[in-house]
Amino acid sequence: MMLYTTATNGEKTFGLLPLNSDCPFNEAIYMPKLEALAILSKTTRDTFTMLERLDENGEVTFTNVKDKETGKMKHLAKQQRVQVATPWEYFINEKDEIREFIRMYAVNADSFDYAKFMTSLEVVEQPKIYTGQ
Repeated sequence: MMLYTTATNGEKTFGLLPLNSDCPFNEAIYMPKLEALAILSKTTRDTFTMLERLDENGEVTFTNVKDKETGKMKHLAKQQRVQVATPWEYFINEKDEIREFIRMYAVNADSFDYAKFMTSLEVVEQPKIYTGQ
């Protein structure tokens, strides 16, 4: 995998992208607000989700439903439950474990400064003031 600069939610961060088809991961991205590395595996699992129902032309189908509170008609998209292949997601929260993952998989770990994106506001204990008591 290769480290690169990217952005998530308008905030600069780093990600990892696979360099060959043998890599077991689709991608990884460091989430600064969560202080975690999110990793998407190539291994998938089947999950169910609700998606908008489409007609034979691929257009969203709608239905009119009466609102119970206002009594007015609403124009809503029809939905259907669909089984979807979803990649496994992994989250690494410990900074030392994130660094180890990067050392194991990133070919440019030595030349890319990923640590600058891993800074967080740490609580600094205030110095105690001697009052003579």
